[in-house]
Amino acid sequence: MRKRDAAGWLLLFLCATAPILATTGASAQALDNCVGSKDFIREKQPFAKGRYLSYLASWNKGELLEGRDYWQCLAFNRGTYPDGQTIAWSWPNRPPPSRGVYNFLAVNFGNYYDTIVPQPIPPKPVSDIKTLKQKFDLGISGDLDGFDVIQDFFLTRDPGKFDHKLFELEIFLHTPSYSHGYARQVSQVGKITASGVQWNVSVDKHAANGQDILVVPANGADLLSAEIDTKAILDQLVAAGVLTGTEYFNGLGLGVEVRQGSGRLDVHKLSTVYE
Repeated sequence: MRKRDAAGWLLLFLCATAPILATTGASAQALDNCVGSKDFIREKQPFAKGRYLSYLASWNKGELLEGRDYWQCLAFNRGTYPDGQTIAWSWPNRPPPSRGVYNFLAVNFGNYYDTIVPQPIPPKPVSDIKTLKQKFDLGISGDLDGFDVIQDFFLTRDPGKFDHKLFELEIFLHTPSYSHGYARQVSQVGKITASGVQWNVSVDKHAANGQDILVVPANGADLLSAEIDTKAILDQLVAAGVLTGTEYFNGLGLGVEVRQGSGRLDVHKLSTVYE
């Protein structure tokens, strides 16, 4: 449900030495816990290891200033990465003036959106993927109706080229009320079952980055400790006629989109199988 262009993907990172917004109570504790004794990502310097890259992308902040109007932090453990990451944030208690969300704070696998990892993965047409599964153990806290947790990726016309994005696919792992509302307002595809979960599928055919496919648990439950068979979801979207199977998969992101307020995401465990 985001509106962004390539220029909007300037990676903004907050480290311990950067100016910090004065916080109290839960927000201050979340920042302290995020910092802990781990490593930090510095501004405009994403951390990458193996096939993963972590970053904080604030592309819809308008006139808000980091340190004055909001803060955010991504801390990690070099020895266990991508396991053991913490993302914490505090944004105004109101949505962005331009609607949508402020950012995407995430760890990506492969080439999420013109991102470079030390061990690149090969882009593949959806129909040529044999296995695409992601297993994770996550924890969330804070203003739970102020952010989502999603597995998100773009399907492109050409391998590794994001100037012709055909679809964005959002698989919701934590679904706030406004995301439920958005999914109900756009074109309905129906229900699919994958990873032992029944999902509602809908499509925003007028999104900025190609059509936006929304895959939401039908029962509205969180899926914070799970293994998602993303290939099975893609195959059912092909069977439903939403995809053709010729679209290219390049990589994906797992993280939070913040609409308002404060919160925290802990990535305790994360692994991906792609063949």
